[in-house]
Amino acid sequence: MNARAFTLAGRAIRPSTRCLVVPRPLQRRFASSEQQPSHLAQFYKTFTRPVAKVLLMAFFTYQLAYWAWVKLEADEIMAEREAYIAQLEDEIAFYNLPENKGELVRPRPVTEDRLRDMQMQLMLLEKRNAEVLAARAQAEKDGLKGHETSGQKKTAPWWKVW
Repeated sequence: MNARAFTLAGRAIRPSTRCLVVPRPLQRRFASSEQQPSHLAQFYKTFTRPVAKVLLMAFFTYQLAYWAWVKLEADEIMAEREAYIAQLEDEIAFYNLPENKGELVRPRPVTEDRLRDMQMQLMLLEKRNAEVLAARAQAEKDGLKGHETSGQKKTAPWWKVW
């Protein structure tokens, strides 16, 4: 017990020698040939990867939107072309109606050559119809020449010309 009292008394007389130790961050010591990294290099190390990711995502998003736009345009052009082909087929069927005589004609697949052929056939049919109309008009004109009276030519009313 005597020893114990001595230690307690000694502690009371002696000041506390504890000191607060704050750990310092380890600093790198550079050799004379090495330089400290610049702020610009540190900035590039920090932000290069996120900026690259954003740019790549923007590029891929643009490519996806562009592809979708081109696809829609191509679909629209194909729909217009098919509608035009159907219109040409209807006109050809209209002009060839007496020649078909009710026979069913199986449609062929549409190609660029077939489209060109249908356009040519339609032009020829329109030309033939124009010639027929011109011949009818000439025949009517010639027929009316014989019925002239008092120097005036008789003309058909406008609704009978066609």
